[in-house]
Amino acid sequence: LMALEAQAGRRHTRSKQDGTSVTQVDREVERALVELLRGLCPQDGVMGEEGGMGRALTGRRLWVIDPIDGTTNFRFGLPIWALSVGLLEGGVPLWGCVYLPALDWLYLAGRGEGATCNGEPIHPLVRTHLHAEDILGITSEGVKDWDFQVPAKIRALGSAAAQACFVASGVYVGYFVERWHIWDLAAALLVAMESGVRVADRRGKQLDRFGHIGPEKGPPVLFAAQGVHGELLARIHPRAHWHGKDYLD
Repeated sequence: LMALEAQAGRRHTRSKQDGTSVTQVDREVERALVELLRGLCPQDGVMGEEGGMGRALTGRRLWVIDPIDGTTNFRFGLPIWALSVGLLEGGVPLWGCVYLPALDWLYLAGRGEGATCNGEPIHPLVRTHLHAEDILGITSEGVKDWDFQVPAKIRALGSAAAQACFVASGVYVGYFVERWHIWDLAAALLVAMESGVRVADRRGKQLDRFGHIGPEKGPPVLFAAQGVHGELLARIHPRAHWHGKDYLD
């Protein structure tokens, strides 16, 4: 409710060091969630996007929060933004919640328990090859840095958590995320895996856990329906000017 009331940027906005935006609502929502989780689970660690980073993951359970994933969309009144809360233990996702308040779509997943949207089980598209009307989600950076030679519609909707869940629920055939922080995917990764989505880097190494928390972003990974993951990877190529960490450790 706090975020919906401030939709379209009616609260103060400032820029972070990485050039992205943060609103007063980001900070207020995160503060409320951190207080709630520390009260309910005092033995667990809690980390939010706006509250700092820098310590390695251990065996301790850790809640990872992104209060508004898709802040630019939120500021300008677009409905594709999400609240993301994931629970990790030793970097392994145990539970995930991605909620799109403007659409009232609630994605939930528990390890070994499957994934749902508004209480209904979800699954990715069943494909053996790509269709011209399929949708491939990408990032805004991906538009500039990568060549997508795919027979599909390309969309960059501005929220990593939401777009990963769109693959899980069969809206997208795939989602290619060029760079990401742990809070972008802490919840959505489990939703995707539990629905049956394959998540892997450009060499095909599966992303099924998070190795560390820090300022560095993760390398490109592709969320996709099992039957077309390989085909999509073969059709996505970096442009000549692109440089960066290319594979999972």
